[in-house]
Amino acid sequence: MIIDKLKTDVEKFIMLMVGKKKISLKKEKEFFLSSNMFCYLMKYMKKEIIFINSFSFLVFCLFLIKKLFYIIYNKLLKFLFFFISSQKKTLYKKKSFNQKVIYFPHKGLIHGKGLTKNFIYSNSIEELKKENIIHVELHGTNYNNTYEELGIEPIHWNQISYQFKFEHLKSILKIIKYKNICYFDKLVIASIFLHFEIIKSKLSNYKNIKFAFFGYDLLTSYSIIAVCNYLKIKTISYQTRSTAAFFYKRNLYFDYFFCFGEKMKKIYEKNQYIKKIYLIGNYFSNQTSKFNHVENEIREKKQNFKKVCLVFDHHTYQDYFINKLNPIVNLKNNLNFYNDLFEVASKFKDVLFILKSKNLNWMSHRSLNSIVKQFKSLDNLEISENTVLPDLYRFSDFAYGVMSSGLDDMLALNKPVIIKDILGHPSYKGDYGILIAKSKKELMIKLDLIINDNKEFNKQILDVKRQMFINYNDDEKEKIFKKIILKND
Repeated sequence: MIIDKLKTDVEKFIMLMVGKKKISLKKEKEFFLSSNMFCYLMKYMKKEIIFINSFSFLVFCLFLIKKLFYIIYNKLLKFLFFFISSQKKTLYKKKSFNQKVIYFPHKGLIHGKGLTKNFIYSNSIEELKKENIIHVELHGTNYNNTYEELGIEPIHWNQISYQFKFEHLKSILKIIKYKNICYFDKLVIASIFLHFEIIKSKLSNYKNIKFAFFGYDLLTSYSIIAVCNYLKIKTISYQTRSTAAFFYKRNLYFDYFFCFGEKMKKIYEKNQYIKKIYLIGNYFSNQTSKFNHVENEIREKKQNFKKVCLVFDHHTYQDYFINKLNPIVNLKNNLNFYNDLFEVASKFKDVLFILKSKNLNWMSHRSLNSIVKQFKSLDNLEISENTVLPDLYRFSDFAYGVMSSGLDDMLALNKPVIIKDILGHPSYKGDYGILIAKSKKELMIKLDLIINDNKEFNKQILDVKRQMFINYNDDEKEKIFKKIILKND
């Protein structure tokens, strides 16, 4: 990769960034350009503009201005502070770290509600015992309680010490003086260069680190991955949802990767920059056997119904701009989904439907007040507030909803699922076959087949599951970890 060729000569670095030298693989160039602070503005937002009409273009511009103000306030001020102090002192600088493994879980150690991101831990490998791993939280202190539950004290990324050297200032001045690129590109390049050096300085505090685990494959920081490559730290992650394989516009650059099944592995091998891929199955579906608690009100109702259906929706944004700009996850689509759910529950009176939302903010949205009242009028529709996901997985017979990791988990447990297609998502690129319902009529037909135990239809669903998921095996994971961690294989 280009990262291996990175030199201290800043002019060569600039030439790589702006494409003055020919780069054989375009995606490798994007590896650098997708630094977190500009990725959304320069790459994602340009693509999203094709979804918005002439009225929404104004909304787009306002949203862009809002983001630019954020960058100026939050990023450029930090840029200036580097010149005020050559070193930022924190309590973490005083500690001595001998661990070989660093873990970036992503927003705490809880995935959804009740699922723990403990895939990395091992009782048989000393380096992977949780007390021997450095846990680094990139997203502030809001998730501390998820670490406390497991008796872990995380390190917060913005409190790790770093050093800024005079040579870096000289390099940035060279970038600014470079003549063949515009000032905005100079700002981007200088920011990426500075970002790279900050991360390198922070990770260099931990001299013994050999492996970096990432708890969310899709939202892993490219910048940290780049520095890990530079420092020869091996990177490891695992698949968290099936859409990650089909929708590969965000590239993955891991040394080792664990995926759901053979079908997923082939897609990753074709489209991603992963050095070694292992089949492991859906790790989160394995956690359901440890729980068996459901809200009493819901549990008592089950005996009155033929089946229980777990329903997954999209979260509702409160931000007006995002609702206008996001073509899939927005208020309009959510309202359509809830209206369909009301009709489905009204038709299939012998089924108990349990709606499990990412959060319940949508219930207080004034545009959804009427649908909330309609839901409360139905005896066979419950909105789960407290029950954790593993309990609901066991409690439910099948599931339907928008594409989510919850549907992946249910399918991995050999339970039928139906995916509601929204504007071609996920059917446009996702190969889910019989699981997709593109219309309300198709949704009703497929739900009826599941409710009435149609053997042929359930067999077709199981065939899709077998293609996508192998059965998770903890012993197999341990064997692979020993090869990676102990033998560096």
